[in-house]
Amino acid sequence: MSNLKTGIHIKDDTILNAPFFKGAFIPKKVILPLSQHTGKPSQELAEKGQVVEAGEEIASSGGFISSNLHASISGKVEHISDYFHPITGKGKSIFIEGNDRTQEWSDKKESAVDRLSIEELTNVIKQAGIVGLGGAAFPTHVKLQPPEGVEIETLLINGCECEPFLSSDDVLMRNNPFQIIKGIQIIQKIINPKRVIIVIEDNKQEALERMRQAVLNKNIEVIRVKTKYPQGAEKQLINTVLNKEVPPGKLPFNVGVIVQNVATCFAVYEAVYKDKPLIERYVTISGDCIENSGVYLVRIGTLVSDLVENLGGIKKDVGKIVFGGPMMGLAQASMEMPILKGTSGVLLLSGEFAKLFKEYPCIKCSRCVDVCSMNLLPTKIAHFTKHGKIDLAKEYNISDCIECGSCEYVCPSRIPLTQYIRIGKQLLLEKKSE
Repeated sequence: MSNLKTGIHIKDDTILNAPFFKGAFIPKKVILPLSQHTGKPSQELAEKGQVVEAGEEIASSGGFISSNLHASISGKVEHISDYFHPITGKGKSIFIEGNDRTQEWSDKKESAVDRLSIEELTNVIKQAGIVGLGGAAFPTHVKLQPPEGVEIETLLINGCECEPFLSSDDVLMRNNPFQIIKGIQIIQKIINPKRVIIVIEDNKQEALERMRQAVLNKNIEVIRVKTKYPQGAEKQLINTVLNKEVPPGKLPFNVGVIVQNVATCFAVYEAVYKDKPLIERYVTISGDCIENSGVYLVRIGTLVSDLVENLGGIKKDVGKIVFGGPMMGLAQASMEMPILKGTSGVLLLSGEFAKLFKEYPCIKCSRCVDVCSMNLLPTKIAHFTKHGKIDLAKEYNISDCIECGSCEYVCPSRIPLTQYIRIGKQLLLEKKSE
C-alpha cells in the first residue's frame, strides 16, 4: 500500500542543479552491455570485425520481457566480451570503435503515422528497443500490452523527476513539448485509455507552461502536484493523482493504470516519426567535481571517463560516482562505466557530499516508519537482513520496498537501511533460485 501523505521534502541546500541543455556528444567508441533492461539480456547478432551503422540492430530481444539493442555510433565491432556493468557488476558487451560516418533519420508526415495500426505501432516500438527511461528500464512494448481482459482507464505521464540533481526530464519537457505529446498520442492510440494525464511537480514552472501549450485542443490533461519525494515512483504517483492504491505484489494495470515517463514518450515519437531506435538519451551530468554541469544528449554506451574528459575534466577529487540520483542511484567503482538506456544522470561528488557516516544502534524513534511511502517497517526489515533472517524479511514485505532512501535520509542513527534492504532482496532472489 502506498501513501504519499508520507515521503520527505529534501533540503534545497543539498541540491546542485544542472537545469540547462548543453548539447550533444558523439564518442569515438562505445561499450554496449547486452543487459540494459528488465528481463533477459539481448542476444548478440553482430560479429567481431563487422562494420555497423548508427541505429543498426546488433542484438535482438532474448525473450518476451527483453529488448533489442542498436549500435549507437557508426563503426567497427572490435570484440564482444565481458565488461564492467553499472548495475550487475559485469556482463557481456559489444565494443564498437567509431568512424566519421553520420546517420540521417527520416521524418514521417502526420498522415503516414495516422495510417499505422496498433499492431504496427507496437512493433515499431519493440523494434526500436525502447524501454522505460524513468529508471526501471522495463521494455515499453510489453508494458503497452496488458493481459487480456484488463481495461486501462488512465494513462499517467510522469514528468515529476523528484530526485535532487536530476534535470533531464525537466529540460526535455521545456525543449521538446510537442514531440513528447506526439509520443503520448501514439501510446494513447495503442492502449485507448479514458483519460490521459501529464503530471508535473510545481518546481518545474516553465515545463508546466510549455506542456500546457502543447496540449491545447487535445484530449490530454496537464496537472501540477506539490513537489515531494518520492512522488515520481509509479505507485506513489497513482496514489497522489488518482487516490488509488496498487496492492502489494500487484502492478499498475491491476488498478486500470499505465504509467509512462516523458522521456519514454519522446523516444516513442522518435521511433515512429523518424525510424530512430533508442541510441541516445538526455543525461544530467552534475556534482561539485565536474567542470561543466548540465544536461547532455548522450549516446548509449558512452564511457563516463570519455564524457567527463570532453566536458573539461574534473575540478576536485571525486569521492563518489553515482549513476542516477543521490537517493536511489548506484555508486560506481570507476568512471570506466558505460551509459545505459536507463541512466538518467551521473553524479561526481566530492567528500563534502559523499560523506561516510558511523552507524549507531537504532533508537526506536520510528522516523523511518513515518516517512515510508510503502507503509513498511524499514528497521525491522534491515535487522532481519543483517542477521540472515530472510524469511522474516519476506513476511515484512521486503519486495515492496521501492528503495527510495527516505528512511535512510531521516535516520538519526545513520543506519544504511536502503543498503540492507537491497542486500536482503538479493539474498531472497538467490534463495528462490536454489
